Amino acid sequence: MRDKKNWTKWLYWFTLAVAIILVYKTVGGLQDISTLFSRLVWVLTPFLMAILVAYLLYIPCRFIERLYKRAKMSLRLARTLSVLTVYLIAILLIVLLLNIVWPAVSNSIVELANNLPGYYNQAIYFVDNLEEDSPIRGAVYNIVESLEEIDIATFVNQESIANYISGAMRSSKLCV
Repeated sequence: MRDKKNWTKWLYWFTLAVAIILVYKTVGGLQDISTLFSRLVWVLTPFLMAILVAYLLYIPCRFIERLYKRAKMSLRLARTLSVLTVYLIAILLIVLLLNIVWPAVSNSIVELANNLPGYYNQAIYFVDNLEEDSPIRGAVYNIVESLEEIDIATFVNQESIANYISGAMRSSKLCV
């Protein structure tokens, strides 16, 4: 009977020690776990995006397929034509977005870069009109003075924006 008590006591302490070691190793290895998780997400992202796009395109495809079925087409032909129709509509929407929205966005970015000196002057005027003992004044004034050295208009123009985007597209193709 006494041997059984000793045995359970040692088993209890051994299990406790193993549990403490496992918790220590788990907490100590969180960086490895997070690295592994980030790599897994990086690998799965294209598949998840493909699933999302397939799901979003399936909804109009199903609707168009029903319209083709009503026109007395076979199921296979109706499905093929609906997929082609949805792809054509998606490509047209992307082309329209690139031709209509992109120039407006790039012009707005260039206009913002050109107007930044005026915004800077307004910020300086605001800081100068703050009270002398204001805690915000010192911090904001240091930030505003450091911005004085940067000429954003040289970095932001339509050509540089196009170069940035093409570089990003090239690097994203290399990653995939």
